[in-house]
Amino acid sequence: MSRPSVLLLAASLVSPHLLADEASSSEPMSNKESMLVTATRHPLAVNEVGSTVIILTRQDLELSGAQSVQQALAGLPGLNLRRNGGLGANTEIMIRGDKGGHTLIMIDGVEQSDSASIEKNFDIGDWPLHDVERIEIVKGPHSVAYGGSGLSGVINIITRRPEEKFEGSVGLELGSYETYGLKARVAGKQGSFSYHTQASSLQSAGFSHTGRRDEDEADGYNRKDLSLGFGYQNEGLYDAQLLFKGAQSQAHVDAGANSDDPNYRSKRLDWSAQLNQTLKYADHFETRLLTAVQSNDRRYIDDPDPLNPERDQTSTRSRYRGERRNIELSQSIALAETHNLSLAAQWLRDQAQIQDHSEFQGSAFDSDFPLKTLEERSFSLQYQGSLTKRFSYQVGARNLQSGTFKAQTVGQSALRFELVPEATSLRVNYGRGYRTPSLYQLFDPTVGEKSLQPEAVVSGEISLEQRFTPQLKASVNAFQNETSQLIEYNFDTNRYYNIARASFKGQEYQIFWDINNAWRTEAQYTQLVSLDRLTKEPLPSRPDSLWATNLTWKNEAWSWRTSLHGQSRSRAQAFLAASEGYRLVDTSLAWTQGAQRYSVQITNLGNTNYQQVAGYNSPGRSILTGAEVHF
Repeated sequence: MSRPSVLLLAASLVSPHLLADEASSSEPMSNKESMLVTATRHPLAVNEVGSTVIILTRQDLELSGAQSVQQALAGLPGLNLRRNGGLGANTEIMIRGDKGGHTLIMIDGVEQSDSASIEKNFDIGDWPLHDVERIEIVKGPHSVAYGGSGLSGVINIITRRPEEKFEGSVGLELGSYETYGLKARVAGKQGSFSYHTQASSLQSAGFSHTGRRDEDEADGYNRKDLSLGFGYQNEGLYDAQLLFKGAQSQAHVDAGANSDDPNYRSKRLDWSAQLNQTLKYADHFETRLLTAVQSNDRRYIDDPDPLNPERDQTSTRSRYRGERRNIELSQSIALAETHNLSLAAQWLRDQAQIQDHSEFQGSAFDSDFPLKTLEERSFSLQYQGSLTKRFSYQVGARNLQSGTFKAQTVGQSALRFELVPEATSLRVNYGRGYRTPSLYQLFDPTVGEKSLQPEAVVSGEISLEQRFTPQLKASVNAFQNETSQLIEYNFDTNRYYNIARASFKGQEYQIFWDINNAWRTEAQYTQLVSLDRLTKEPLPSRPDSLWATNLTWKNEAWSWRTSLHGQSRSRAQAFLAASEGYRLVDTSLAWTQGAQRYSVQITNLGNTNYQQVAGYNSPGRSILTGAEVHF
């Protein structure tokens, strides 16, 4: 083993932590700094972690007026969202210029994965927010904590838990593009038992994703969500949480960029179940057992289009089915008040199957993907500690084993040092990530390549945070990711291939100012540079800069927020066109009176005609009104 590898293994046994860049909140900054980050294996306070963390609380989500995860994440530092149209279109979440497949999505600490998708990632853009307590974004590679996923960051969506003996709410939403929504939630506690359930429905006539936005055929969307949760807690000794989630949706989609097709539609059914059990049989010992299963079923139907000669005798029927099973056992040992050791073993099994039937001018073609399976086993060791109140650190390592690929050991280390008490903080993070190709990339009969190698990432980050007053704070963060064997699509050979080496680097700048009890403002700017080290060419579909600023006002009954955010032009390459830069203004206003809450949200106030992905439209000026009653 080389000397750098030995040093990394010795100093890099970690869980997912970096700096704490508290994002958009009506709460005082000091409150956020004491919050526990549960996206880590062992929860830590924000001001103790050594990783870049963004927390969106329930207050943040309500104040922003966002109705979906995609809206909530827009404008956050280092996050670039790429959406192929409006509601129902695929949403890619890219962190620090890295591709969307390197972003790990979790719900209540459990990874969400669509094993039959290209990147085996889960599209969560339209996930509703009314049952979400908060969202944590932890940047950097996290293969140590979560196995072969999360090379660029982790997004953990934490659902709401009951706080009273009985509580509930019902709500209604009406908006542009004939959008209608209904939602309801009921939760409660009875002794050691708790329960919560929520249901929602959303329907929209939409707009043309690829034609003339407000003139050609509209691409509609409807979605239904249901979740059920049950809990049991025995005086802190034993805790069990059972959660079931399901979503069914239908959407009109198009055949490709700039290609309007009125007869192309998709149907999707996603469901998951997870049981999380924790046994704390002594003050210093905690055992956790997680079992989870997730199923995804996507169908695409393209009927002949009599008005389009190219598609008059063309039809397709495709079905993508994926399943993931996950078992994880972990043991946490509190060695001292500020020192914790965690050991974990994890088993994952991904399965995927694709059926593809098409007809063209009387001839039939089948391109089926038989059932394929990929298993992964891993073992991790992590240590978190504090030498003084001013110095904390996290180190860890994980060994990943797959029957198809060579075993790998990855590591990560991070530290936080308070240079000047309650004023100046330094955070340093260094780590390595690892990710195997998806079943689709390996075995698809048309574009798959069985010789693909796993992607490996080496990432470094250094952050400096300065608090000028209790109400005013600024931070600067420099980062660089070096990816070996990056998997991309080759338009010349029409197959996936490995890029020998790619790099992503840049800086993030932020400033927060609690002006007074009612007013708050913040701003962020991210500069990105991505490069194919072999060709010396910039990687496509990534902007050079992202920026956002917002102003918030709040009193006991009213709240108002306006944000301005945008990005520069993305780069083109081969068959991928560039998308122009854009600037957007969003505003929201809410009024709360007792158990009632009314809101209005206006997005794209200037009615800017822009595209996050070249060839796919984004919505124009849109108004969404909402009313909700709590009981």
